[in-house]
Amino acid sequence: MKKKDGSVVLSNTKVKDYEVPQDISFKPKTVYFDDWLDEDGEKMSSCVLHFVDINSQEYQPKSLVGQKKIAFDALVKAVDDHSVDLGNGFIGVHEDVWREEAYKAKISSSADSESKRQAFYRAKKDLLEERYVENQDLYYRPVET
Repeated sequence: MKKKDGSVVLSNTKVKDYEVPQDISFKPKTVYFDDWLDEDGEKMSSCVLHFVDINSQEYQPKSLVGQKKIAFDALVKAVDDHSVDLGNGFIGVHEDVWREEAYKAKISSSADSESKRQAFYRAKKDLLEERYVENQDLYYRPVET
């Protein structure tokens, strides 16, 4: 379970004999108990998790900023310029092509190659977790909205 954008996202991280199921998302919601009062005489409340379809209007992830925005924009440019059709309907770019575009776009202000590599890795990981990007093996593309 992870907190993301005010939501709680439940993910299955280990599957042996089946395909990994889709993540499910919940938003916390406060409920009040009209007939129950605390020692100060105020209505008691609790938190419940309200299911939210990740593909719905109700689920609105935060806007991309910083290194994630640079990496995402670099992926869009790389797909526009260098996309490859893997033959199964997946059209994307190899991670190396995406990484080079991100480096050109200054994903890190440091000249150190290790700093650039780490900045790209963190941004890629976050974009995948937040479902801005999807992959098939080492090929990536922006998620269609």
